[in-house]
Amino acid sequence: MDTGDSTYSQDWQGNITFPQLGLRFRVLTPRDFYKIEYEDLDTVSICRFLCANKKVYDLIPYSFFVGKLYPILLKELLQDRVYSVQSWLTVAFYLQGRKWGVDLDWLEKQPIDKINMLIDILAESKQPQDGIDMLC
Repeated sequence: MDTGDSTYSQDWQGNITFPQLGLRFRVLTPRDFYKIEYEDLDTVSICRFLCANKKVYDLIPYSFFVGKLYPILLKELLQDRVYSVQSWLTVAFYLQGRKWGVDLDWLEKQPIDKINMLIDILAESKQPQDGIDMLC
């Protein structure tokens, strides 16, 4: 396997593809937080969990992964995007009932960047929100 190229593309949903390596990583959704916390996954394990083609992922030398791919994945997929289950449920409570009127199932299927955008909108709104300060 040629691992010389670490160029990547990102689609409109935020999924990352490394075409030369045949690797694709999906974005985090809140539904992932349960597995991450329950299995106590570290960031490298989370990257493997988000990889669509684990057989190819497992063939990549660890030194190449840590040196080239990991910094990209950390910045684009994980940084400021992983919540504890308790934090997620607190966020979901405020998003669900306070403004958006959506159910938990719908929220848990959304990309985490969309959830963060909803939090930002609530934080910037002029109406005071009980508890919204703890989300920001």
